[in-house]
Amino acid sequence: MWLIAVHGRRSAWVRNVEETAAVRLRFAGRWHAGTATIHPYDDAFVSRFNRYARSGPRMVGIDPSLVRVDLAERTP
Repeated sequence: MWLIAVHGRRSAWVRNVEETAAVRLRFAGRWHAGTATIHPYDDAFVSRFNRYARSGPRMVGIDPSLVRVDLAERTP
């Protein structure tokens, strides 16, 4: 899963990811464990996101970043 941090490394949650990569993310009504990594903002990659997601960095973004969350495999 990819997320856009419109304020990049200035965001508290991004600084938390830099400190500890283990995260929990609520998705589809359930909590999922995962590992997050921070990546440079890439216009070409972000062009695949929907219009709403792309509008944030252009309107209020301050050095935006991308955050990738690799979700852990669920165990039965």
